[in-house]
Amino acid sequence: MAMDFKELYMSFTQDSQTHTLNGLQAGSPKIINSHRMDKLLKKGHSGIIAQFNTIQGDKYPHPTVHSNLQKVLEKHQQVFGMPKGLPPS
Repeated sequence: MAMDFKELYMSFTQDSQTHTLNGLQAGSPKIINSHRMDKLLKKGHSGIIAQFNTIQGDKYPHPTVHSNLQKVLEKHQQVFGMPKGLPPS
């Protein structure tokens, strides 16, 4: 997979075929109704409809964990703890 956030594209290969997704370069997104979208799709246009949301969760405390599972988590804290860096290449 290749991504370039300055040029706004993402490219990946699946089943020996390369697919490239291009971002919009100019203008702001527009909201259109379903009738307009249907007309665009019938003319061969394509697009992606996406909505991104952020959520904020509590880091701690964790939900109640069965005591046997808690013992395993504590025994192997190095494995199940929060990562301290990137994985090896």
